[in-house]
Amino acid sequence: MGRLTLGTWLLGALVLVGCICCVIQLQNGSTSPSKPAMRKIRPRVGQRKPVGYYEEGEKEISYPATPATAGIAPKESELQRRLPNTVLIGVKKGGTRALLEMLALHPNVKSSGKEVHFFDRPFNYANGLPWYRSRMKPSLPGDIVIEKSPAYFVTPEVPALIRRDLRPDVKLLLVLRNPVNRAVSDFMQGQHHVHGHMVRLADLSAADLAVMQAALTRKVLQANGDAINPNASFISVSMYDQHMARWLRHFPLSQIFVATTDQLVTTPTSVLEAAARFLDLHLDDVLAPRERRQVEE
Repeated sequence: MGRLTLGTWLLGALVLVGCICCVIQLQNGSTSPSKPAMRKIRPRVGQRKPVGYYEEGEKEISYPATPATAGIAPKESELQRRLPNTVLIGVKKGGTRALLEMLALHPNVKSSGKEVHFFDRPFNYANGLPWYRSRMKPSLPGDIVIEKSPAYFVTPEVPALIRRDLRPDVKLLLVLRNPVNRAVSDFMQGQHHVHGHMVRLADLSAADLAVMQAALTRKVLQANGDAINPNASFISVSMYDQHMARWLRHFPLSQIFVATTDQLVTTPTSVLEAAARFLDLHLDDVLAPRERRQVEE
């Protein structure tokens, strides 16, 4: 592995995460103004919908039995595009981009950059592992190759597919946010798509705020108003226990790194150090406790 002082890495990472984390905090009640609206994807007939990423009423989609595996695997001694050995699986609106950008500052970490959605979108999965590999950046043996797609955490088929198609010791990264705050943030992002522009609660008039609260209530509660509607996508994504149980049926907890959004915002150096240890990133030094406190303050 290459050598890099943690002090240099952390200073660059903290400047970046300071900008990114402010986007995911609930206080502003908005989504990132730089994030473009997601283009709707119309599934083909007979396909099954990944959880939380498509509108209600769309057709279901199904996976092929196995991926296409044609193609020559890269030689381990060369700079090549390789399949990920680390996957950032979620959660949506949790701060996954912040963690990824922090880690990607290390020279031995190669990030796919854009979300590939290989395992949760069957029309991508049908392209096969060579297509998936082509979306990764060139890397050397021993590099950490990371792909991030937050939909993986909540899509039922994905744990088994990753277990089958990637290396057995693949490492998984997961950032979890307060489930209520995450759901509200997810709902606000949906309002951004509906209105075509960023929606900030602080900018709404009393009448507009009342309309939005009524819309949120209709989506959160079942028709009789007596219980939470688990079928609302932004609610189902926040049901972490169900999703985590599914992942633990396929991977031991020792292969899953879990951080919280609050930790990422308040103590980013601690999260970064813990993630580095989990990924076996060898660093020359560590920040002294006093330096760490000064940076985090």
